[in-house]
Amino acid sequence: MKDHQVLTESDKSNPRSEAVIASLSSLVLSFMIMFVSPLNPVIRTDYVEMDSAVFRTIGYVMSRGGLPYRDSFDHKGPVVYLLNYLGDRVISATFGLWLIEVLFLAFSILVFYYTARLICSKISSFFIVMSAISLIMLFFERGNFVEEYALPFIALGNLIFLDYFLNNKITSFRVILSGISLGMVLMLRPNMIALWIVFCIAVLIKLIYSKKIKVLLKFTALFISGIAIVFIPIIIWLGINGCLPDFWKDYIVFNFVYAQAGEARSVVTGRIESLGFYITVPLILISLLGSLVFTFTKKDKVSLLTLIYGLLSLIFVVMPGRIYDHYGLILIPCTIYPLCLLIDSAKLIKREKIKKWIGNLIPLVLTFAFIIPCWIVLGISLWAPDTTVNEMDEYYRISAEKVAGIVESGSAPDDKIFVFGNWDCIYLMTDRMHATKYSYQYPPCYLAPELMEDCFRELKEDKPKLIVVQAGQYNMIGWFIDSFDYELVWSEDPDDLLGSISVFKLN
Repeated sequence: MKDHQVLTESDKSNPRSEAVIASLSSLVLSFMIMFVSPLNPVIRTDYVEMDSAVFRTIGYVMSRGGLPYRDSFDHKGPVVYLLNYLGDRVISATFGLWLIEVLFLAFSILVFYYTARLICSKISSFFIVMSAISLIMLFFERGNFVEEYALPFIALGNLIFLDYFLNNKITSFRVILSGISLGMVLMLRPNMIALWIVFCIAVLIKLIYSKKIKVLLKFTALFISGIAIVFIPIIIWLGINGCLPDFWKDYIVFNFVYAQAGEARSVVTGRIESLGFYITVPLILISLLGSLVFTFTKKDKVSLLTLIYGLLSLIFVVMPGRIYDHYGLILIPCTIYPLCLLIDSAKLIKREKIKKWIGNLIPLVLTFAFIIPCWIVLGISLWAPDTTVNEMDEYYRISAEKVAGIVESGSAPDDKIFVFGNWDCIYLMTDRMHATKYSYQYPPCYLAPELMEDCFRELKEDKPKLIVVQAGQYNMIGWFIDSFDYELVWSEDPDDLLGSISVFKLN
C-alpha cells in the first residue's frame, strides 16, 4: 500500500498553513455552491419544497412544545429534525439552516481533500476535490436532505478507514470518531451505512487473521462507545418525552413498509431504471471501473474494498426503486480513492516523457469534462435563475401564496389547520399548527391504511377550522368534508374539486 504515497518535500512541509488554506478554501467553495440552495437568505422565499418543508415543519412543531414522531409524523431519523430546529429556531429563521448547510458541505470538501492527500500531491488533490464538487453540484438538488447531512460523516469515516488500511494509522480517538459518524448516519437514515458494513468486516478479518484479538476487542469497545455517544442522548430525550413507541413505529416499522411499497414488477423496474441512472454518471462509472482495474492489475486490496463499498452503496441507493438526484450524494465518497489512483497512475509509467504527458492529460480531462461544465451551470443558475425554474414548482409556489393568504385571513394564529396531501409549506407560511400528527398524508398514509385511519380519527376529535386540499387528493377526504359540515371558501375550479387546490372552512 505504501507505494501510493509518494509525496515531494513541498507536499510534506507546512502542515499548519496547508490546513488553514484548505479550510478557508473549503469554506469559500461551500459558500459559492450553497448560493443555489433555496435556503440561501439572498434568494430565499416563504415557499419551501416538499421534503424540506416536512423537516422544517417538525422543527416548527418543536419550537411550539411538540416533538417528532409523537406530535408530528415522519419516517426520517431524529438528527434531521434537530438540525432544522437548531437552524430555523435557535440560530436564525433567516439564515440559520443555510449556515448549517454551508458548514456541513465545507467540512465534507475539507475531508475529501485530506482523503486525496493520503495518496496525491496538493495539486492532484485539488483536482480530485473539484471533481467531487462537480458530483455535489449534480446531485445536490434542492438541499436540506438527510443525504446532505450524512455526507460529512460518511466522508470522515472513509478517511479514517483508508488511512488505516493504507498507512496503518489509527488512534483510539479515530475509532470513537468513526463510531460517532456511524451513529449520526444511523440517526439520519440507516440505508446509508455501506461504508461501515464493508470496512468494519475488513478490519475484523484483518485483526483476526493477524491474531490481534486484544486490539479487536479494544477497537470494538471504542467503536460502540462512539455510537453510544450519539444514541444515548437521543434515546433519553425521546424516552423521557414519551416518544420512543412512536419513534419505533415511524422510523423502524414504517420504513420496512415504505421500502417494500408498490407492486413487485414496478419495484423491480424502478430499481433497474435507478441503477441505469446512477451507474451511467461518468465519474461514478470511472471510479467503479478504476477500482476493478487496480484490484486485478495491481492486486490492490484497498481497491477491492473500495469496489465492494461502491457497489454496496449503489445497491442501497437503487433499492427504493425511485430516482431522486439527492440519493446520489452518498456515492461521492466512494469515488475519492479510485480517482486518486487514476490521477496518480502516471507515476507508474517508466518513460519520463509519457509519464509527464499522461500526468498532465488526466487533470485536463477532469477539468474540461466535469469541473468546468458544472461551474458553468452553477453560474447560469445564479445569473439567470429563471432559466432553471420548473413550471410545476412555480405553479405550486404561486398557489401556496394564494392559499396562505386565505388561511391567514380565515383563521387566527392559535387555530389549527389541516393540509391534505403533501404540502407542509402552508403551515410554515401561515404560522399555523397542524390539527393531527400527520402534517402530510401522501404517500405514507396511502401505503399504510392504519395510518390513514389514525389520521381521520384524530381529525374527528380535533376538527380544524380550515382544511386545505391539494390537487388530486379530494377523493380521499371528500367524505369527511361532507360529513362534518365544511363549506368551500376557495377553489381553483369549484366544478373540479378533484383536480383543483381547494380550501374548506368549518361552519
